[in-house]
Amino acid sequence: MKKIYTLITILCATLHSNAQQDSVAYWKERLLYIPEDSGKVTLLISLSDALLYNDVDASLGYAFSAKELSEKTGYLKGKATSLRLMGSCNVEMGNYPSAIKYYIDAAEVDEQTGDIFSLSTEYDGMSVVYSHMGHNDSSLYYLTKGWNILKGTGGSAAKLYIEDGLASTYFSMNKTDSARYYADSALALAKYLQIKNRETAALSILGKIAITEKDWESALSYYSDAFTISKENGDNYSMVRILNYLGDLYEDQSLYNTAGNYYRQAMELAGYRFPNLRYSSVSGLYRNYKWAGNNDSALHYLELTFNLESTIRSQDSLSAINNYISLQKQHQRELRFIKEESEKARVKNIQLSAIALFIPCFFTTVVYLGKRKVKPRLVEFLGVFSILMAFEFISFLAHPYFEEHFHNNQVMIFLCLVAIAATLSPLHHRIEHWIKYHICNRHI
Repeated sequence: MKKIYTLITILCATLHSNAQQDSVAYWKERLLYIPEDSGKVTLLISLSDALLYNDVDASLGYAFSAKELSEKTGYLKGKATSLRLMGSCNVEMGNYPSAIKYYIDAAEVDEQTGDIFSLSTEYDGMSVVYSHMGHNDSSLYYLTKGWNILKGTGGSAAKLYIEDGLASTYFSMNKTDSARYYADSALALAKYLQIKNRETAALSILGKIAITEKDWESALSYYSDAFTISKENGDNYSMVRILNYLGDLYEDQSLYNTAGNYYRQAMELAGYRFPNLRYSSVSGLYRNYKWAGNNDSALHYLELTFNLESTIRSQDSLSAINNYISLQKQHQRELRFIKEESEKARVKNIQLSAIALFIPCFFTTVVYLGKRKVKPRLVEFLGVFSILMAFEFISFLAHPYFEEHFHNNQVMIFLCLVAIAATLSPLHHRIEHWIKYHICNRHI
């Protein structure tokens, strides 16, 4: 019944995913009622993913909660996904060392479960981090690892992202032949999977390669196709970026009027939503007017360039402050979790120690009573009861180690407990016989 309820809850959450704000509110409400199992982990992960680019601090909090619950319930897929989301959150916050740590932890879990598609996603994430850090060799290393494990799997979105990353990385390393190979492969796979934004990305890389080779006609064809796809999908960000690429294309050919037209279109479309892209457009217009000898217009766009630089720096400063606050919250959350886990472990150890002391003390008391004039049947019962407690305590101690070693595989844990019972059972009968005939019979 619980599984049916969980499936219904997840299905309802999926139906509400068209409007992100409504879906986030809906998932938050469902968290109050859903039981603590893999279904709740799935909802926490959905909330984290939905908030990743809007409220990274909240996204990180939900991912952290999903990881805790996954560890508690032994849900390895949920643990890997939540760790990967924590890595993505740290990428958004610019905390690259922590992002790499979480991606590596997620990869270790996926290696245990054999989920190669999720594993390749972690490798792709690590490659993005190293690319941001300017370490192209490390980025290429993880992309190649991802490519190798997906080599014989056919077409998949995971493989597409790896190929796209390989194309970008090889291009940044000025290895245009390798970049073209993976860009062509990514373009074909994107068309097959009908993932339009990846198709646009592959066409843009091919356009850049064509520009480096002075193949203006091919570059124009690639960029035109990319722009058409972006326009059909209402992807304004990609449209602005491609208009800037077209401006660069004509600027490299010294066709400044045509380049200026594209830069101006990009600037108007960017507005103030995409300040970094608007900065590229305004910079292009400044260069074009400067080279054309139109000093007044050049000065106007130079002033706009300075203003945009100031705006971008202010936004970066505000983003850095917010990221610092988020990192401190994350640190406090981790410290609180460690403290809670330490307290739980301390209480558990005290309880186990108390049980471990109680059993021999209880048995000693039984032996003492056996020497006194106490009813033999009572002594016999207490003696057998103490042995049962000792054997159950051994199984109780062994169970967590089996869970960890066999990754919560209930079949293997059951077989190990049966083996312990089969070993202890003869010993139990021998000790019971000894109690009956050496302690209880002394005063009969």
